[in-house]
Amino acid sequence: TGWGFTLRSSIGFFLAFFVGYHGLADIIGPYNGTPAGTTAYLMASDGAAGSAIMKNIARFQGTAGGSLLGQLIWGTVIWCNIWGTIGGVIAMVLFEYFSMFLYFASANFGYVGVLLGAYGAQHLMVGCSSGGDSKANVYAVMQEQMLAILAVTIGDLLVGNTSPGVAATQTFYSMTQTIQQGLSDFFCLNRSAEVLLVGDGDIKRKSNNQQYYGFAVIKDVDFHRDSILSDFSMANFIGHEAPLEPRWYRTPWRLDLWDNVIANAFSAGSALSVMEYAVWEGAYRGLCRRAMIVSTTMEANANRLIDRANKVFLLSQKMLTHENEGALPISGAVTEKMMQESALEISNADAEQIIKEVLGALEAPEKLASLAEDDACQL
Repeated sequence: TGWGFTLRSSIGFFLAFFVGYHGLADIIGPYNGTPAGTTAYLMASDGAAGSAIMKNIARFQGTAGGSLLGQLIWGTVIWCNIWGTIGGVIAMVLFEYFSMFLYFASANFGYVGVLLGAYGAQHLMVGCSSGGDSKANVYAVMQEQMLAILAVTIGDLLVGNTSPGVAATQTFYSMTQTIQQGLSDFFCLNRSAEVLLVGDGDIKRKSNNQQYYGFAVIKDVDFHRDSILSDFSMANFIGHEAPLEPRWYRTPWRLDLWDNVIANAFSAGSALSVMEYAVWEGAYRGLCRRAMIVSTTMEANANRLIDRANKVFLLSQKMLTHENEGALPISGAVTEKMMQESALEISNADAEQIIKEVLGALEAPEKLASLAEDDACQL
């Protein structure tokens, strides 16, 4: 990924440098550094192919529009007398005001607005003795900017950028893996070891059977909030790039599916974070959670949740990265089975059984200072 960006950037810069150094017919003269300098603003980072094209187009709109508007205002408003000077100052202030308003008020055309202000001011702030900025100079600015855009575009075509759709899906996969691992750790579902429950001083010791001892080492709850938020922010950012990229022969980005899965994954991550912090901030640093882990009904429901989440997330990734009209590369039997599955939820009977198993394993407190110390509230 890093080498691809370096190679694309180098091709764009040195191509523009070569053209500017030697000149190009009657278009630009030799020793012109503007095209090469402009490429620094146009280089697209990995996964930003969509916005890069929009940015290149916006740059041409801003530079060409600013140059033309500056020349037009200078020729019609500014004269070489006191009234013309006053008119020029007023025109300059108004032009910059509306350019900055566009920059701060519009998410789509903000880049155009700041370039309008910069290049418009450049062609407004010329002296009367020069007779105003020439049409040839305005045309030269447009040519230099266009050459820089062409040089960067050639680099992007020769060394392909990472598809924003693929990059967004990879980040989404990382986020879902964190959520699934967090749920597995929270309920201690990997029970390959058989060790004594750690910190069980307030849990009734009924009998030393397999149900009581047979689970993996229970450590303090880990916090996954920062990792989930980081992946969500990055996936959301890259996901907005995907509809903008030119997909040529590929099918359009499945925006509705993407919005749905990223929103639901974030909701699941938020719920996991709330559970983790509730356990840590509650009484005895998670004693109720340890009782939940012992509950066989809770364990069965947690395993069903992890299994369903894994299938749904994997299927979503397959659909997001499937960019042609052909059939999905998955088994028809798997698809049919998933379509027949009902919505996953805890039944009333299971909920009652979980409450019975968890609260039955805990000593009833004599006095509660707050609801945070109530095991039933934690559950």
